Order: sequence, then C-alpha cells, then structure tokens
Amino acid sequence: MLDWTLSTLRIGLSKNVVSVLQTSRWRGPRVMMLKEARFFGPTDSAPQLMRVLESALAEIDLGSGWASVVLSDEWVHYFGVTLPANVSRLADCREIAALRFQRLYDLDPADWAIEASWSVSHDFMACAMPRWLINALHEFAGRHGLHLTGIVPQFVGAWNQWHTRIAPDSWFGLVHHNRITFSALQGKRPVDADTLLAYGQEEHNASWLEEQLTRNALVRSRPAPTRIYLCGTLPPAWPTAPGEAFHVIPLKAPELRGLPSSPGVLLAMQGAR
Repeated sequence: MLDWTLSTLRIGLSKNVVSVLQTSRWRGPRVMMLKEARFFGPTDSAPQLMRVLESALAEIDLGSGWASVVLSDEWVHYFGVTLPANVSRLADCREIAALRFQRLYDLDPADWAIEASWSVSHDFMACAMPRWLINALHEFAGRHGLHLTGIVPQFVGAWNQWHTRIAPDSWFGLVHHNRITFSALQGKRPVDADTLLAYGQEEHNASWLEEQLTRNALVRSRPAPTRIYLCGTLPPAWPTAPGEAFHVIPLKAPELRGLPSSPGVLLAMQGAR
C-alpha cells in the first residue's frame, strides 16, 4: 500500500500506452515506476478505455489518494480563437471558441470539453478534449479511490513548465515520440498550435524543421521563425548554434535517475517541476 501522505501518482495516457509513476518528496524528490503497459485494443469509447485500463493496471495496488493525468496530444484538438472587437464577456469567449471548434473540425462542441486561458482582451489558444474521456478517467479514479487533481494535455503541461524561459515573440514546441506540437507566440502567449510528424530521415536533417516551420508561417501569414524553444526528446541534429538564421534552443528537464526514458514515462512526468 502506498503512503499517500507523502506521495502522489502521475499517470501518462496515450492511445496505446499507460504509464503510472509514484512521486514522493520525502527526503527529497523521488520517482518510482509502478507500471507501464502497452495495449492494442481500440480506445475510442469510455467502455473500451475502462476495459483497457482495468486490464493494464490490474497487477498494481493503486490504493487511494491523489493522482494527476497527462494526456498525449493525439487525444486533443488545439486551435486559435480570434475575438471580434465587441466581445466583453467570458461567456462570449466560450461561445466563439465552440463555434470556431465546430467549423474547424466539423464536430459537436457539446461532446468536447473546451478549455483555454479565457480573455476578452486578446486572442488565445484553446484545446478540446473528448468529454467521454474525461468522464471515463473520473469514473476509473472513483472506482479506485483516487482523487484527480488535474487532467492536462501534454502540450499545455509543457508550456506551464517552461513558459518563464521563453522569450517573447519566439516559437515554442514539444517533441514527443514522432510528434511535434508547436506554437508561434504573440508576445508571451501561445495563440494557436499546430502539429508536425517526423519520420526516419527527418530526424537526421537539421534543415527539415526550419523548412516545415517556415512553410507553416507562410500559410498562417506570420513572420518566418528565427528561433524555437523545444522541450522533449530532440534528435541530436536539431539544436543549432546561437547566431544562425534559425536557432533551435533545447529545454532540458532534469534526468530521471533509475527510470527508463520511454515516451510513456516522459508523458507522465510532463509538467512536473
């Protein structure tokens, strides 16, 4: 049984892996792997996900206490919201975000939990998570006596972790497995997010990332990037030297001693400080 007066669980959930870590600050920060399980069945509904989680985590005693969940970005839709000049209420922001989401993805906003750093004074980035997924995670936690302190998309967790290190009007991105989620900042704010997928040779080509981001800037009618701060697992060829026309600045999290640097572990620890 875990001593919940001193420790909490961090759960990383992608569409094919769940990782459960125990974190403790007793006599200094410590992290211990409880379980990492890959699953191959579908996870497109609450019953399917519940079966997968119960099966994958059946061998460990979750006990009862506090837990947080980090969702991989494949679960999430990110989008930018541009406000008209006459907006004065947060309720208007939510309605505009819902309409924007529906137009972009042709999905019913009622089926999605849409969250953002709501503001009537400037544009902002919003993210949408499936409501059935949120409800299923709360149901799973309730069955095991866990109290969820948060369900956070990975890119949001990365931004919360690193935003104080990011220079205004630069670009920020997260590299996870073969997926790059990135945003061009307006001042110190991410106002939208896009995704790139990198396979094979792209990881060994230092100019590939610059080309892709420059193309994105042209499509979005924004200035070409001159620097991007990247966290996560970067290919060795990507970081560049200061002074070059395009500068990749790596953000390195503390090494997790005694733990594998698997995508699932890195997902579960995203946003931890």
